[in-house]
Amino acid sequence: MFVRKITVKQVCAANPDIVAVRAAGDAGLFVMRVLGKAEQIISRDSPYENGEGEKRSYGLKGQFIAWNPAQAQYESVTAFLPGAIHDAIAFKLKEPETEEVEFGFDIYAIPSPRDPNKYEFASKPFVQLQASNPFEHLLKLAPAIPAGNQPSLPMGDSATPKPAEKPAKAPAKKSAKKR
Repeated sequence: MFVRKITVKQVCAANPDIVAVRAAGDAGLFVMRVLGKAEQIISRDSPYENGEGEKRSYGLKGQFIAWNPAQAQYESVTAFLPGAIHDAIAFKLKEPETEEVEFGFDIYAIPSPRDPNKYEFASKPFVQLQASNPFEHLLKLAPAIPAGNQPSLPMGDSATPKPAEKPAKAPAKKSAKKR
């Protein structure tokens, strides 16, 4: 199913239940799997303060696919992921020459060590974060650039193909009229 944005709440139809999170303990409660190719960092106004005291949410633009524990699949071009995951991807996106970052994470809810009535998100990457340039593969296939004083094409008649010769037209047949 294509959705406007991928978030834990969107993929799981609700935020994780704190009782289930406590029961899972330190192993964590699996909430979703997400794969993606992030191309851009985005932000929007938020009614909640983030870790820096701003009322902003930060997300990613690109191509994303996610699954919940029931294996329902969601796709989107926008993802708002938990803080540590977003930060790791954003850090890679800011590297020079990086056009996109490929990633894959399983996301778990774990009990918060600071407040027993809250949870935090933890993740396990199953795809190594890969920063890439879309031309990288093509550049490896391209031959060396010719030196400035050498022609790139051979000179002479073979540099420009000759047009194909047109066959001579056969005389048109006259049709006999029946009376």
